[in-house]
Amino acid sequence: MRLIAELLLAVTLLFMAIGCQSKVATDTEREARKLRYFDLINLDVRDVPLLMALEDLERQGYQVEKTYLASGTLIADALGRGDADIGLVNNQAMWIAATKGVAVRTVIGFTEPTTVIAAKAGIGECRQLDGKRFGWPSTRGLAPALVEVYMKEHCGGAKPDFLVIAESAGRAAALLSGEVDAITAPGEEFLKIQMEAPGKFREVMSYAKAFPTIYVEGLHVRRQWAAENPDGVKDFVRALLKSQQIGRASCRERG
Repeated sequence: MRLIAELLLAVTLLFMAIGCQSKVATDTEREARKLRYFDLINLDVRDVPLLMALEDLERQGYQVEKTYLASGTLIADALGRGDADIGLVNNQAMWIAATKGVAVRTVIGFTEPTTVIAAKAGIGECRQLDGKRFGWPSTRGLAPALVEVYMKEHCGGAKPDFLVIAESAGRAAALLSGEVDAITAPGEEFLKIQMEAPGKFREVMSYAKAFPTIYVEGLHVRRQWAAENPDGVKDFVRALLKSQQIGRASCRERG
């Protein structure tokens, strides 16, 4: 009887050990399948493929955590601290952070920019922006630099009176109220302006048309996470490419 009792005890302990090991393995696997994605709060139509990709990853078993912040600098900081795994950030801001020690890698470009220069309908060409009140988000960075290059190369060196208005909604309100004569704005913001005041404003320049080979934003991964989760990086890129292909196919079907 004593021998049988000892055997039963041994079997019980064995199953308990196996159960604990399975739980540890499950917890480790769950942690490995976690993906912390950071983006800006001002989502637009370009984010649709990204959201589709993240939903695809959730169906594959990933635990996706989405966080939205007010600026690319905050996202770069989160990647640097290890609080984020993948972030959508302005390339210039991210690469500057990388030179300061933030261990990241750019894995794929984002969609082409939708930003346009929108102006009062009376401004027929960009040369007429010379001396006009022009609202833009900042005086530093790639986007303002592109405006200055365009003015120099295509607008006879026109020099608008630049006014910093950080938020695109604020720039749109300033244009509608007549506080400024022109602004840079996301394409979807310009559509809202046109709907609110039909015929009163026009597109003077499109970033995508003027600079077709320049991608302002990109998707960046934390190097340590990428090293520990190489399949996660591949699955993310694969899911994003798949969703982009679905979007292009839908556009072709609609003509």
